[in-house]
Amino acid sequence: MKREWLGTVPAASAYGFALGSAHSLDHSLDNLVKFPLLIGSTAVVCGIGYTVTGRFLIPELSPADVRRATAQLYNDLTVLLLSLCPVTLFMGLILARTDEGPLGEYDLFLRLNIIFVAVCGALALARQWRQLMSVTDVGSARAIAVLCVWLALSALAGGQASFYLRPLLGMPFTRGMDVPFILGTEPTARGARNFFEVVWFSLSSPDVPEDVLRGAEPRGSER
Repeated sequence: MKREWLGTVPAASAYGFALGSAHSLDHSLDNLVKFPLLIGSTAVVCGIGYTVTGRFLIPELSPADVRRATAQLYNDLTVLLLSLCPVTLFMGLILARTDEGPLGEYDLFLRLNIIFVAVCGALALARQWRQLMSVTDVGSARAIAVLCVWLALSALAGGQASFYLRPLLGMPFTRGMDVPFILGTEPTARGARNFFEVVWFSLSSPDVPEDVLRGAEPRGSER
């Protein structure tokens, strides 16, 4: 498992750097630490969840097998994301130089990267799930139930961890502001209090409150 994590950390750092490029060099440098932290914290939480639910639904699965699969899963995820780094970096640099208004194309960039992470994560999880199921004699119903539960756990844990570790992207109007390294539970500039509200706001694209734009103490910048 150590070998997998040795590859996971630099790959995660590279993708985090590309994410921050849409905002500023400071964000990119911060993400060299924060994105591996996001991957690591999600892996720990999900690893426990995978083990518990796996043992409940498929007792034939050993905790050691699940731990190995978890380490390989997040290695696969970051390798897939690493392949998208050139595209993400290119888009980020273009957007950083062509932003208009307080939000620019922040919502578009956020949605695209959520899709990138979700698709790569689902592919990585499906691969490890298939390998685990190949060594156990279980029915398709239980196997599919495990896959659905693990996908849900991954979305919940990874999504909320990314909210706590904001800003990973950062809204254009926050450039030059003194934003904390990690915003934690603080609401976003548009008032979102969890990852799923952030996603909803990226789809509905509400304006940032005028008091924030006028230079009042910002409540935070979204991911």
